[in-house]
Order: sequence, then structure tokens, then C-alpha cells
Amino acid sequence: MFARPERDAPAVDPLECRKQAISAEALSPATAATIKWLASEQTNYPMSIGRVVATVGCTISVYHPVFSQFQTHMENAELIPTPDQARKAHKLLDIGQTVYATEDDRLAELYPILSHLLYPVEGPPSYLGFEPDGLIFVRTQNDAIPILVLETKNEIGTGGCDPEVQCAFSYQKLWSHDTRLSKVRNACCCPSFLLSMAGHKFTIHGAVLAEGFITEPLTEGIGMAGFSNKSARAEKVAKYFAALQKCLQTLSDYYMTLKPRDDCELASFSPEFRKYGENSQFNLTYTSANLLPGRNGRAMFNALLKGPGISGRVAVKVKFTTRYCPEAHELLAKKGLAPKLLHWESFSGKWKVVVMDSLPGDNMATMPQQPIPKRALKDLEDALTLLHSKDWVYGDLRRPNIITCTRDGAVEPGAMLVDFDWAGKHGKQTYPLGLSEHVKWPNGVRGGERMKKEHDIAMFDMLCMNKM
Repeated sequence: MFARPERDAPAVDPLECRKQAISAEALSPATAATIKWLASEQTNYPMSIGRVVATVGCTISVYHPVFSQFQTHMENAELIPTPDQARKAHKLLDIGQTVYATEDDRLAELYPILSHLLYPVEGPPSYLGFEPDGLIFVRTQNDAIPILVLETKNEIGTGGCDPEVQCAFSYQKLWSHDTRLSKVRNACCCPSFLLSMAGHKFTIHGAVLAEGFITEPLTEGIGMAGFSNKSARAEKVAKYFAALQKCLQTLSDYYMTLKPRDDCELASFSPEFRKYGENSQFNLTYTSANLLPGRNGRAMFNALLKGPGISGRVAVKVKFTTRYCPEAHELLAKKGLAPKLLHWESFSGKWKVVVMDSLPGDNMATMPQQPIPKRALKDLEDALTLLHSKDWVYGDLRRPNIITCTRDGAVEPGAMLVDFDWAGKHGKQTYPLGLSEHVKWPNGVRGGERMKKEHDIAMFDMLCMNKM
């Protein structure tokens, strides 16, 4: 397990991070993905692909909406594959069930079926310098832009590496080393889909290039063999490819209207959530990379907010998270015990986006390990009392979630709480499963267990004794 400090990462230049990711002299995808080289390659040139631990990025839907559209299509009961799509998917199941002597034999059967279910699958151009198993391009006036990368293995366990990992490395190579794509790369987050196949299973991923390369699985490994109702399975598989085909069309339209750039700017790969409110009158301009890199289930960015009632632009934090309690946040914010909550809404399925004031004070986790000032402890006690009076539990009262502030010109600093990801109703909300084993939690605080007010009180007592 790993520690979970909710503090900003050290300030980094996102453009420089991106430049370093692009210039990485990584091994060939087929070599980098092998067990011999994967760990060292991810150490030297890390990508957020979920291998190894702590290389998981935030959801790629933050950067481009096409990936959440895939999930929407899959959940849409009205998206029914055509009979022709179902027949081709039935043939794909036949290919999955068949044992081929070589990977080339399997590819020869796959190409025409995938080309029919999606768009024409092509072999790698000679100028690439490496050979992905297949590519789908959108061709603009000047560029051939890869919108899907295909990697296959003849069977599970053959070929020396996992095709999912190899596909991620192939995506990285395509977008970083093909100089023909440099101006397109400067203009966007380079959204593409990845299709990996091994014998009778396939998986669909999405991929982007933000300040670094990020991939995310959009499906589990989908089986194509051993189902007694083969027709029903073919219909299910056909829907995956019907949804993917629609998303590839969306990407094609996106790239056809994209204006390549000679240079890159942060706005080219900032999160897509840039406006909110009635008639989208509030506008966000992002000014940082993800402040919580490698953090599963959350991401946070610095931004400047402009809109009605705001003089000029004000500094804010924009957070993307899988769980949040705006009620608890707003309750404390009204009393000056938390940053002002400016906006929150559901975003891309189960994700939430939160916009709040950016506080000028220090994060207590970055301060010398010394007793917390009495005025700050009084603010924390008041915050817990207020939350508990409404049956809310904060859940994570540790230094990383406490920001110092000035109260009425007082010399001694006060405190505000930030990070309401865990907060919830007493006895109903549960702690996240992945609690750090490096934190001395109070008795009863364990992953998956119900949160209770007495846990907050125990954490407060530990803070008072300088043990938290």
C-alpha cells in the first residue's frame, strides 16, 4: 500500500514535463513491454498505464469527452448492432476460438473483420521504425493521424509480453517519435483508442498525452470463446465494436477540424472542463499540471476563474474525484472553516468536478513537525462540532488536509479543512479500501468499514498530541 497525502505536488512546468515525455529514448514497444524490461522502462520513462504501482493517471475523460462517450454508447439500450455487424462479430468469435500456427495467420483473418467492424486497418508505415500490428488513421490534408493502435498475440502467454502494455508503448512511440505529427501533437492531447487482442480475448483502452502519457482501460478483457449461446455473445461483442466505431468517427471529425500548431501551449492539453454555470458564463484557464500525479481516483489543477461578479480573474483549485461530499464542504465554508465551494457537478459518469477557492496558507503536512497552534486546533474543533451536529463525519483529519489561515489579523494562524472526498453520514459512509498502512489510524478505522464520529474525535486527539 502507499501513503495518501492530499497535498500539492512540487511545482512543475507541464510543458517541460510533456517535452521530456516526448523526448524519452524508450526501447521498442515489443521489448519495453517484456517482463525483463517493463519495471526499469517505467522507472526511466514512466507512463501512467497502471503498471507498475502508482503509475495510474486520472481518468482520461478529463482531457477529451470521446472516452466517456464510449461508456455512454455501451449503456445506451437503443444502440443495437446491425445484423451485418452481428454477423461480423460472430465471425470474430470464430477467429477467437480457432488455434492458429502463427500470429501472422491470426492477423490475416483479423484484418478484414476488424476493417469491416471499424474502419480500414492498415499495416505500419515504413517510416515508423517499429511495427505495431495494425493502425487506423484519419487522413487530413497534411497528416495521417492514428486514432486506433492494434497489438495482438497469437494466444495468451505467447509473444513474450502483454499486448495491452505493448499497445501503450506503441501509442507512446507513435505520438512521440513520428515528427510528421509534431504540429498535431502541439495542438491537442492526442486522443486515440488502443485495441489489444490475445487469442480469444480483447481489451479496449483509451490514451492521451497530457503532461505525460496516460492510458485507461475502457473494458475488461472480453472473452470470445466457450459461450454456449454464441449468438448472444456475438451481439454483445458487436455492441463493443459499434460503440468503438462511433467513437472513432468522433475522433475523425475532431482531427479533421483541428488546427495544427507550430508551438505547444498548456491550453492544448488542459482538462476539457473549462466552462460552467448558466450559459457557461464562468470560464476556467488552467495554469498547472495535475497536482496529484499518480493518484488513483482523483486529480487537481490550479486555474484562474473569470465570470460575472468577479473582478479580473481569481485563483481556484479544480478537482476531479470519484467521491465527494459537497454538503459537508459547503457547511464548513459558510463558517469560514473550509475554502469557498464555487461549483460542483457530476462529470463523465461516476466522476465529480469541484471548483473551490485556492487558499494562500500553508499545508500543515509541509510545515515542520511541531505542535499545531491553539487557534488552529480551536478551528478544527469547531469544524468537527459543526459537522457532527448535522450527522456528518469528516473521516481524514490529518495534516495534509489542513491549511493554515489568518483570522482577524491574529498573530497565531487558524485553520481550514480541505479534501472532502471521504466525508459522509455517520454510520453510513465507508472508508476507502486502500487506506495507507503507513498511517497510525485510530481503532476502528479500516478500509471498507463504516465511518463514525468517534473516529474524527480520536484523530483530533492525536493531532492535539502531535501524533497524527
